[in-house]
Amino acid sequence: MNQKEELPLADKLFILMAWKVNGMSQGSAYESWSDHFARKKCAEYWKDNTHQLGEWRFTISDLKTLSEEDLKKLGFRDWDGNKHFLLPLWLVPNMKHESGYYSLWNNPVALTKDTDLDHRGGCIALWFPWDDSKPLPKAEHEPSLSELLEGVEVVELVNGEVHPFRDDEHQ
Repeated sequence: MNQKEELPLADKLFILMAWKVNGMSQGSAYESWSDHFARKKCAEYWKDNTHQLGEWRFTISDLKTLSEEDLKKLGFRDWDGNKHFLLPLWLVPNMKHESGYYSLWNNPVALTKDTDLDHRGGCIALWFPWDDSKPLPKAEHEPSLSELLEGVEVVELVNGEVHPFRDDEHQ
């Protein structure tokens, strides 16, 4: 391929995903590495501090050009069956910060450096509409954490004993 030719977007994303998976796997594969060094190397691949592929930045508009099949192979998940795709965690550092995303409660949100990266099934709690012909759902009240936990006793096991969940223990 001529160096001036541009790789197709799906190829770029598959290369990026393989790069990150292979790089982050080293910490587990090389048992002789210290925990500190393994964590450092993992963070380098997450952020791509080596700048091997770090210049690749993508937008929602870019993602909308992919086929539904490619999105699913890359780890995107259809949130509600209406082609509203959740963003995979591995791709977050290579996405441009922009609006156009929605929360799980269908409220418009932006992807920023402060976006919560908590994930389930490998995707963060932001989705984008892949198929613009599908109507957007009505925004819902986004419950606060205290509303979600109201009446729920949350406990965790610490050193084999049950303790009430306390945020200050996890900071």
